[in-house]
Amino acid sequence: MNISQSFRILPSLPSECYSAIGSGGLQFFSAAGIIAFLHGISMSHINPDPIRAEWLALHQDHERYDRWALLIKLLALLVWLLGWHWWVTWPVTLVVALLWGQEAIWRTWQARLGDRLLAIEQDGARPFRFYREWQGPRPGMAGLVLDYVKSALRPTVVYPYAVLLMLDAARKWWF
Repeated sequence: MNISQSFRILPSLPSECYSAIGSGGLQFFSAAGIIAFLHGISMSHINPDPIRAEWLALHQDHERYDRWALLIKLLALLVWLLGWHWWVTWPVTLVVALLWGQEAIWRTWQARLGDRLLAIEQDGARPFRFYREWQGPRPGMAGLVLDYVKSALRPTVVYPYAVLLMLDAARKWWF
């Protein structure tokens, strides 16, 4: 007698909720499978393909980087508005410039995730090679700083930092 025959509720569970090990019928229950079953979600669409799993994880992280970059932009705007209100100039300029640099670093990391995503999509790259590829094309310190500067000068990153810094400079000379 196996485990699913021992309980009345378990025979109604679909096969993706458990897996038989060996010919003895010893079964291990997947928590994800049982939770999905209880919520009425079919797990038949789940593919255990490791390259697909890697793509999904990297894609979610790539999108997460966008959300965090927007929060950095909002923080820069908030700091600038508070500085404008209290007439604090140089510290605000420094903080906005530092946040711009932080977003540039953030976007450089995101670009590396994007490179791996493109490699997976173009040629079905082998799974579990993200960190090896991350280290591979990485240049020395000067090249890394150059990558950060390139990221900082992309239009989607420049905005709103350049505008805030220009308004801050204009306020210093005109008021």
